[in-house]
Amino acid sequence: MTTPDERDPWELAPAALLTLDTRSTILRANATFLRWVGLEVADLDAGVRFTSLLSVGGRIYWETHLSPLLLVEGHVDEVALELR
Repeated sequence: MTTPDERDPWELAPAALLTLDTRSTILRANATFLRWVGLEVADLDAGVRFTSLLSVGGRIYWETHLSPLLLVEGHVDEVALELR
């Protein structure tokens, strides 16, 4: 994982931004998301799965609605999920 550039608009976004692989492993997360969940960039090197950060309800919604949509469309926008 590379050190984020704090001048990068991705890092400065007031919303959480993520890049995931097909198994929901977080490949990249912006500073906002990391701050919200209490992780460091180095933590992502261990292969943190996005679903492990979701509440039970959030995980069910992810697995039944959002993940399939993400696989078909390649992105989802403006989603609110409850984190643990």
